[in-house]
Amino acid sequence: MPMKFKVLTPNNVLIDKSDVDYVQVFVESGAMGILPGHSPFIGRTIKSKIKYIADKNENYVDVENGFVIVNPDSVEVFFETSEQR
Repeated sequence: MPMKFKVLTPNNVLIDKSDVDYVQVFVESGAMGILPGHSPFIGRTIKSKIKYIADKNENYVDVENGFVIVNPDSVEVFFETSEQR
């Protein structure tokens, strides 16, 4: 079952998807792959490129330092600024 995925800045909701199968974020300790059903997690993220897979397509978003909140059915990433590619 897909999960929800959001990327938010103080002034914008950059990504708001409900059909994501995989998210890869970079936290202080390294790369973190997230699949539906993942254990809850809150962590600090680093400047990097987030990869997410939706509808069998790989997508990327460039982000600055921020934080991520992971639940079994959702991933939310919060940053000061970001840029989708």
